[in-house]
Amino acid sequence: MKHIHIGDVEPFRIELLHQDKTQALKVLEEAAEAVEAFKDWNKHGQTAKQRHDLIDECADVIQATVNLMAAMGFTDEEIHQAIEDCRARNDARGRMAPCSDN
Repeated sequence: MKHIHIGDVEPFRIELLHQDKTQALKVLEEAAEAVEAFKDWNKHGQTAKQRHDLIDECADVIQATVNLMAAMGFTDEEIHQAIEDCRARNDARGRMAPCSDN
């Protein structure tokens, strides 16, 4: 499987970011919307519109996650390390395809 490259994701304006439960719950809200979009796609014919709605909701999850990380003041180095750690955990559990150097 190929890697998915998301690229730079800009967080919302600083005045919209807060270190609070509401900011954290936004990730959960957007994730629930992505699940509902998937269920709609899966149940009702897998149309191009439903596919578009699903990817839009997935992008909203990414945006909400980036906003939470920015609100918490996580550095790029911390985020990159967390992603590497996550991959290593999943690799150890046999979930990842072998890395290629290509």
